[in-house]
Amino acid sequence: MRRSFFALSTICVFGVVTFTGCGGAASKPVETLVPAEGIVLINGKPEAGIQVHFTPTKDAKSHGGSAVTDDTGEFRMRNYMNRGGVPVGEYIVTFSLNANEGNAQMTDDGRPIPGITVKEKIPAKWSDPSKAGKHNKIMIPDGGVKDLSFKVTAN
Repeated sequence: MRRSFFALSTICVFGVVTFTGCGGAASKPVETLVPAEGIVLINGKPEAGIQVHFTPTKDAKSHGGSAVTDDTGEFRMRNYMNRGGVPVGEYIVTFSLNANEGNAQMTDDGRPIPGITVKEKIPAKWSDPSKAGKHNKIMIPDGGVKDLSFKVTAN
């Protein structure tokens, strides 16, 4: 009798876990994404390797997104799950372009190896979200935007 009760209990627990899931990432709703594409010019010229970050404002219910410019300065945003686009909402747009001083080694994703000195080429008003102003706040509407243009003045 004891063995039957244990077997029945085990089957019930297994069934509940199977049908309800474990609450992992697969059970979270997927964000609805729209395109967010454009160009970044540094001192009037395109440059490859500029990291573009969309940070949601306080009111936004999004994870934001990121991209890296190509040789023509163009970018296409991707969300936190590396899917094309970002959710509709308001964002602070920041940029980063590191100057590799002394030809230091970098990781595969362009970050400096710890202990290596690099210098940010983009001024704080464009690279620091806490210094955001009208110049780098945007609204991504329903349907998205494919012609964003940012003209950044760098040192």
